[in-house]
Amino acid sequence: MRPIITLIFLFLMVSCRQEIKREDLGYLDGYWEIEEVVFPSGDSKKYDLNTTVDYIETSGMSGYRKKVQPLPDGSFITSDDAEEFTISSRDGGFYMEYKN
Repeated sequence: MRPIITLIFLFLMVSCRQEIKREDLGYLDGYWEIEEVVFPSGDSKKYDLNTTVDYIETSGMSGYRKKVQPLPDGSFITSDDAEEFTISSRDGGFYMEYKN
């Protein structure tokens, strides 16, 4: 009985794996706020209150990111500075690559 339960568990783990496809990259578009950063060492830093958020817009395998500041009325203050990036596919994942 135990091997059957183990096989069912392994099957569920493999079948529930979320795979990101190229068509899903459009979901990056919008406003993003950083809540926590985890460093390669395993240490983390939490950001409780952010005065700026990132606005990301993509088109195919490229796009740009702007820093915007939300206002109480729901609008945003933004500058004309935009950081362009490309999206590359490697090692089974997608990476945003900036040239700055």
